[in-house]
Amino acid sequence: MAEHQSVSQTIGTIKESATAVMSGVAELAGSQMKPARKHGIIGAGMFGGAGGLAWMMLKFLVFAGVFLAAWLWSKTGWSVLFDIFMGFSTMFVVCFVVAVVLGFLGLKQIKQVKAPLQAIDELKTTVADVGAAAGTGTAAAKNPPAPQLPAKTLAAAPAAHYVVDPIWAAKQRAAARAAAKAEAAVADA
Repeated sequence: MAEHQSVSQTIGTIKESATAVMSGVAELAGSQMKPARKHGIIGAGMFGGAGGLAWMMLKFLVFAGVFLAAWLWSKTGWSVLFDIFMGFSTMFVVCFVVAVVLGFLGLKQIKQVKAPLQAIDELKTTVADVGAAAGTGTAAAKNPPAPQLPAKTLAAAPAAHYVVDPIWAAKQRAAARAAAKAEAAVADA
């Protein structure tokens, strides 16, 4: 005759399984975050490049503005100070345009960062499965085993129900989704 676990033993087993499930879900979320992290780093690098370039151009602006004012604006007959001001203004506009273009490219990269929706859906499904398994396991632990039946009666009895490993179930669902995507891709081609 099979031994039944007490309610506390069953709940302890469920807690141990939940820890394993959560580590599997964390691993899935981490694998989905790699592409998002890549786009985030590229976008941040472009923002940094835009800021660094703008700062460097601002430094060059002083020297270029002096030469530009001396050469271009001195021929207009305006004062030397106004000529220098126009040189600074011209270089500012050029640097501003470059910084804006890099900023928009960086923003485009940042917008490609996505949340790990598959991991969140998998976590919801797994938590529901663990809750159902806990309910079934607790009910089975509370009910004492049935008395030993004759072999003829046992042959007609339905098969025993086992608690499905949530990690195995998650892998099976992921494989089924991948197969469905592959079938859809073949059908679309």
